[in-house]
Amino acid sequence: MTRNPQKEKILMKNSTILIAALFTLTAFTLSACSSGGGSVGTSGPLNLPPVGIAAEDGSVVHGRAIYTITSEQQTAMMKLFHRFFMPSAYAATGSVTVSYQDGDSTSFTINVSGMSASGFSGNTLNLGSVALATLSDNDLKVCGSNGNTKCTSSAIRVYTTGNTAGFVNITDGYGAPVYTGTLNPTSPVGLLSAGSVQVQTLSIPNSKHTIELSDFPSPSYAVTSDFSNAGAGAYTMSYVVEYVLFQ
Repeated sequence: MTRNPQKEKILMKNSTILIAALFTLTAFTLSACSSGGGSVGTSGPLNLPPVGIAAEDGSVVHGRAIYTITSEQQTAMMKLFHRFFMPSAYAATGSVTVSYQDGDSTSFTINVSGMSASGFSGNTLNLGSVALATLSDNDLKVCGSNGNTKCTSSAIRVYTTGNTAGFVNITDGYGAPVYTGTLNPTSPVGLLSAGSVQVQTLSIPNSKHTIELSDFPSPSYAVTSDFSNAGAGAYTMSYVVEYVLFQ
């Protein structure tokens, strides 16, 4: 029998396409089955301290940005498919929105383009970085129980909100740990202001009456999340960035 190399090449190509198609169909079927039923949870109430009003400890939040981030953890089958057939396409899916709350004397904004659920490196979800865009405050006599004492220090702090710290699975409530840092994201980000991480601090001398962006050198903070123990499903997180004054 005479061989037809061109015909064999076409058959091999078609077989590869068929195998990939079957693999995709199987992966999506298993993914749908694994999502199951049950009620969808939430990340819980924000429970944030007031802006522009002295808290019980004498601190005052003068600027706040709230990131709402969503992402998807794929099933093991989908991860395997991407590893073999689409190794360059293992990117996270999701969305990011930002809202602001500033004090009367403050301008505080974030460079929103730096933060996104951009993709995975192994089990680590890279969330980019939080970078301050503007910061200006000319009223520092807002601390103390009466709100009229000159503040002595300031900080940029970050934390997550809700009922569980981290990037939370909306079905089972598991929180994938979140980390931040100016160079390497190694500091665990806790829940609410009590669990916050002060990524930068500033001492305010008596002679200083305003705070500007230049007072915080290189104000950019990398953020990651550890998904090594995160099951498949949809995840959400409210990530808070605050400019705070202290008595």
